[in-house]
Amino acid sequence: MVKPIAPIPFQADFTKPLDVLFHCHQKIAANLEALRRAGEDLRLSEGKDFTEIFATVDTVLSHFATAGVKHTQDEEESLFPRIRQYNHTVVSEVFDVIGQLEAQHARAASIEDSLNKMIVNLAAAETLDENKIDLFGDLSESLYDLYRPHIQMENEFVFPAAAEILSKSELFEVGKEMYQRRKSSIHSLRTKS
Repeated sequence: MVKPIAPIPFQADFTKPLDVLFHCHQKIAANLEALRRAGEDLRLSEGKDFTEIFATVDTVLSHFATAGVKHTQDEEESLFPRIRQYNHTVVSEVFDVIGQLEAQHARAASIEDSLNKMIVNLAAAETLDENKIDLFGDLSESLYDLYRPHIQMENEFVFPAAAEILSKSELFEVGKEMYQRRKSSIHSLRTKS
């Protein structure tokens, strides 16, 4: 059973928003792998206690519902609109890719919603329906397969393009908006320390 990877100590520097987004991708990738493995474990764990598997799935889906949503907002509300302002000066492939990435964000959110509903039903059931377990595994695989090339495209094409296209002040504004989205959770972490 693979559990989600513990967060790597990372001090988010929102003056370098592309680095923060890249780091978010590492966490998303680790959680996607944990979710995919949980789907496999559900399929293979006939008659076993599913508590640990459900806990892993809950942790992963909670991450997607909180940090994952903020990450999508960082891209769709802060980064992508600023890149689009330069549509007359850069190659059109960047804009085509951004449109595809936004469509993939919507598809991923739909899959995550289905997974959330399924895990609640599976956890509440007295016996686990094999077809539902298979569907859960298939959805987990679909999300994994959707995000792997998505993350690669952003890391290797969109973020480097943004670094070239956007000014330091524009990137600073992206980072400022990203920080604002996380301000309350950052503050609560500091007060617990």
